Amino acid sequence: MTLSEQQKFALDQMGIPIWVLRHEQTIENLPEPLPQSDETQSVDFSKAWLIITEKSLTLSEMRLLRAIFASIQIEFEEIALLQYQDDLALRGFSAETSIALILGEALSKRMALKPHVEEDCLQFDNTLSALVSPSMRELLEQPHRKAEMWQIIQHLRNLKGRLLD
Repeated sequence: MTLSEQQKFALDQMGIPIWVLRHEQTIENLPEPLPQSDETQSVDFSKAWLIITEKSLTLSEMRLLRAIFASIQIEFEEIALLQYQDDLALRGFSAETSIALILGEALSKRMALKPHVEEDCLQFDNTLSALVSPSMRELLEQPHRKAEMWQIIQHLRNLKGRLLD
């Protein structure tokens, strides 16, 4: 969809970034994705943000994820990225310091999640709070779902503010 200069100006004034489709060949100076492995020894359990994926992210998926979190002023260094194997890997994260975003509805259905008693979110057995979003692949293939993702990411930021601060 092509935007006029007036539409671009209006979006800029509202603080809404314009997402642009990029081709993988043009990726330059993108820091390497965080290593994802079965071993939880390399995971920093003190991070306030946890992103749970089903499989490793491609460069374009990683770029989109970074842009999404940058839109709410969260540096990627503040995020722990974990490839889901089972709920045991999540036990190191404290509900008092971290909040999770699960990328993909199908992945969330494999997890032991229950509704949070007080908040509009889900919880793991260790009381770690979580929200579920479309996967990065779904967002790249179905751009109309980016509005849904924007609402989820704002809810995640607000939820963290209520639960952790």
